[in-house]
Amino acid sequence: MENEESLSEKERDLERKEVPNSEAGVYSSFGWEKEKEVHRFRSIAKAVLVRDKSRNNYAQLCQLEEEYQDYRNQIQPVPEIDVLTAILLFLLLIVPGILYVEIKKQKKGEILEENEEVKERMDTIIQKAEALK
Repeated sequence: MENEESLSEKERDLERKEVPNSEAGVYSSFGWEKEKEVHRFRSIAKAVLVRDKSRNNYAQLCQLEEEYQDYRNQIQPVPEIDVLTAILLFLLLIVPGILYVEIKKQKKGEILEENEEVKERMDTIIQKAEALK
């Protein structure tokens, strides 16, 4: 009976999360541990992660994880040049075609630069979280 009570208390102190298996490593920086893998029919393998809420640095890890997710959500997809549009603009009007390609190149460069800055911030947060483990 005593063993059952301590087990249920331990269970209450555990937090669970399911993430794509490929992302489980990043979450380990925030105190998550892989409990098991779940494979579903025609689906990406998922990892079930657990974290002890009674850790003395739990609140800090949660805050760093939230910051990391905020930065992660800021990463923008890199726009691609639509080849068909570029060819049509080159054939119809050479100047708009050149402008289109140049504008897309410039925008791509800006986004790649912003994404690198965000990734550096994310890496800093992971380093802070690792230091708390």
